[in-house]
Amino acid sequence: MERMGRLGMGKAPNDPSWARLLALALSGKGDAVGCNAVLHKIAARSPTAYDQNAYAWDSLIIGVHDDRVLAAARSAVNAARNSHTLNTLAAVQAARGEVDAARATLVAAVDLASDGVPRASDWMIMGQIAQQLGYRVAAYSMYQRVHDDRGAGQGVYALAQRWLSELATAPAAAP
Repeated sequence: MERMGRLGMGKAPNDPSWARLLALALSGKGDAVGCNAVLHKIAARSPTAYDQNAYAWDSLIIGVHDDRVLAAARSAVNAARNSHTLNTLAAVQAARGEVDAARATLVAAVDLASDGVPRASDWMIMGQIAQQLGYRVAAYSMYQRVHDDRGAGQGVYALAQRWLSELATAPAAAP
């Protein structure tokens, strides 16, 4: 699949379908950085909500949550306001320490979800918000609600585990 994506990009460099195939192949083989580089190129050329959201989410997975990633997440929400794009924006905001914005965005995401019940990614974001606020026990409890389950979405469990490990090594917040 990677070879096919690269060949397609060589023949039709302006067709994002080939780049998406390459990104999927790189992600599938565990090359998160390579996948993110391809997604960044797609997002820079493609204003679609899907591409912007994929780039923002994948950036979180590799630990990047800079202004460019925040802008991509916001662009995705502006293009398609749904529970998925709002969830990604909330995750980026939480990772950046923008806890009030993250909380408000997360509430909107859960409200738009079909059943209104928090998903694994929502618990992960709640954990990051609690962690940012210094509520270590609450953060731990929320991260524990994220199980290794492909239905949770790409990278949710891995990201929750990384944030959980950061919680374990971070100094306790002052009372």
